[in-house]
Amino acid sequence: MRGWLSFSPITEKGSFWKIINEYKGNIYKVKLEMKSPNIFGASHVATKILEEIKNDVNSDVTTVQVENTTGALNISEEGFGDYEAYIEDGGGKYEITTQKDGQVKTHSSETHAAVVTIDGSTPEEILKSAYGQLIKYSVRH
Repeated sequence: MRGWLSFSPITEKGSFWKIINEYKGNIYKVKLEMKSPNIFGASHVATKILEEIKNDVNSDVTTVQVENTTGALNISEEGFGDYEAYIEDGGGKYEITTQKDGQVKTHSSETHAAVVTIDGSTPEEILKSAYGQLIKYSVRH
């Protein structure tokens, strides 16, 4: 049996919605790339849906992309909230293409990664600190 391990950054809480709200009416494309499974154990409706897709077609990554040529995408928490939370908790990445004042910009979860400081003087202390930080940032309240 052969396996693989891939990591996506845990993103700053709320970064996706900050972009969506700032560019409302000027959003041309939203791409969500979600990995199955999310090793951080995030509990979301998306987790169950992605597990079903993985079981049905044996996929490791599921991508959802929506576009509107006039920039009039309507991105709501009702439709995208659980998928965004899955990504925010380290389960994938997002890209949002916007235009404002003639400037096209692609925003990415990879530029909004949460940054943490890991303390410790021994490998054991560093691993313990890293694990604590992962739990802190992957649990949604």
